[in-house]
Amino acid sequence: MKKIFHFYADPGHGWLAVKKHYLHSFGIASQITPYSYQRGDTAYLEEDCDLSVFLAALKEADIRTHHTDCRSRIRSYESYRCEDSSLCKIEKVSEGRWLARNAEGEPIGEVFGIKGKFQAQTMRGVFVANGRTLYMAANLLSSAHYHVVATVRDPRTNEGMKGGSTLGYDTESRDIALHQARQWASDGYWASVYDKVSGEVLYDFSPKGGVQ
Repeated sequence: MKKIFHFYADPGHGWLAVKKHYLHSFGIASQITPYSYQRGDTAYLEEDCDLSVFLAALKEADIRTHHTDCRSRIRSYESYRCEDSSLCKIEKVSEGRWLARNAEGEPIGEVFGIKGKFQAQTMRGVFVANGRTLYMAANLLSSAHYHVVATVRDPRTNEGMKGGSTLGYDTESRDIALHQARQWASDGYWASVYDKVSGEVLYDFSPKGGVQ
């Protein structure tokens, strides 16, 4: 059964009323701009840009249109803002290419594609997943499985390798993996975060140092 949504228009513009949980379930909540409005648990997506983002994520819908010759009261609502800080932040690099950052502002990968078909990859070019929307693909970058390794030697030169111990830790959370790596680095280890699927080294930490 098709979902029913209501589109409201006045002489100057139009908005589609959408419950916010749809935006989060489709992974596009942080892609909606402040040009849209919100009231309670409903977002009113403006027709020029934000509405097309939503429709690209939705397979099918029954849209009922309502028009008024007066100024719509929707214009007096609060501007839309995404309250979920855990979602990726997206920066457009060029046509069809975006840089994805986590909540801390660290780059975690790139997304390439066109409307309805996007591909996410790590900063080193390793493919992660496809997504129907830009933000759906980008947020898949943070859902990979990670392996953290700490050693008492420099993994790039093998200096001090003899007799060196190794620590390991697995997690589904990239943020937890980075936290553990930073902790081991602060304890004097060389620490690395790996993508468990590809085996790619995503981050290196030197003892008491930053990301290399």
